[in-house]
Amino acid sequence: MNKRQLLIVSKKIPYPLSQGGAIAQFFFLKKLATIFEVSFCTIVNNENQERNIESLKKEIPQITFFVYKVVEDNSINFSVLNTINQIFDKFKKRLKNKVFNLYSKTNNAPTIISFDSNFCYENEKFLKFFIDLVNNQSFDIIQLEFFETISLLSVIPENIKKVFVHHEIRSKRNSLLSSSNVVYRDYIKNITLVIENSLLNRADSIIVFNEEDKYYLKELKAPVLISPFGIPKQLIVKQEVSPFFNKFIFIGSEFHYPNKEGLEWFLDTIFLPNSNIIDWPIYITGFWDGNFKKKYKNNKNIVFTGYIKNLESVYENSILVGPILSGSGVRTKILEAFANKIPVISTPFASEGLYKTTELLNHIIHFNSSLDFLEVFDKINGKSDFLIDLGNSGFKYFSENFDEEILLEKRLKAYLD
Repeated sequence: MNKRQLLIVSKKIPYPLSQGGAIAQFFFLKKLATIFEVSFCTIVNNENQERNIESLKKEIPQITFFVYKVVEDNSINFSVLNTINQIFDKFKKRLKNKVFNLYSKTNNAPTIISFDSNFCYENEKFLKFFIDLVNNQSFDIIQLEFFETISLLSVIPENIKKVFVHHEIRSKRNSLLSSSNVVYRDYIKNITLVIENSLLNRADSIIVFNEEDKYYLKELKAPVLISPFGIPKQLIVKQEVSPFFNKFIFIGSEFHYPNKEGLEWFLDTIFLPNSNIIDWPIYITGFWDGNFKKKYKNNKNIVFTGYIKNLESVYENSILVGPILSGSGVRTKILEAFANKIPVISTPFASEGLYKTTELLNHIIHFNSSLDFLEVFDKINGKSDFLIDLGNSGFKYFSENFDEEILLEKRLKAYLD
């Protein structure tokens, strides 16, 4: 019997497994490739992404790749050109920030953060590439990943089943971002909601990762299914809970705005004002801008490690802090911490989809304010037995609720006619 043809479209390459979105995609790619004839369509912008595609091909050789290359003119040294563009973009960003800050101070202007307010049209050449691919192949199902592909729902033929995997609901994210201009924030959220929902209603199935996101999309006519992802086995590197604890870790990079917003809130309103009490260091992994790091360079208890491929050494004797305030979906790093027997302290929002309000919590500790966190720190400081139990309970929760076979069974429901 011939397998059904599944095309997965994503502008984010699910390799290496250094980001939550990559982990969420990769977890199912390997499994779906054993059930369907899977093709993967993506965009390559530079040599590094091209190398990542080649690595992904080796990891999952069963998949057929359709890659649109933005840069194809070999007569130009694009590695040099890209470097120049990156430097110029950084300069423009810094100049823009300085001008805006000066304007804000002199004119008492409200601070407005950068919203994803535009639903940009697809690149003309990529759109042609995608439409030609769909017309020239016989796909039974097309699955679109991430908000950046949502406009493609408008060009997929009616006879092809359309599945949209909503990693982060954009209108929900925009509604939660901190801004002194509440009227403008609500305007952006409402406009985003109208366009986002209009496009989502073109899908045959919409996948989200938790109950909260499903409820947020309750007005949609299209069916919304909860289908969380798990953690690939190669990311489970720690077999035992640490015997003692003496540091915090934050895992994530600045380019994902909720990471920056949450970490800055935690450092500025909780960690630094109470440094005489909270005497543990916090290790911050991932990619962070020099200006952000400069703000905290004089504090020896705030350590930026840069990107670390294998987190095993960072995990040892650590507690994961998840101070996220906006976004949607499941926080991959919390799930990954559970899988590695790392105790977790987070905001309730950061752990959406990873606990139930009707159950007594014994696998995660919540905080919402500076006072909450100080109470938590008093509860855990020097209490190794308590933290060992917390780490083991988190792993038990992961094992019981994120079994690979159960997760796959849930995901397959999205493809049923």
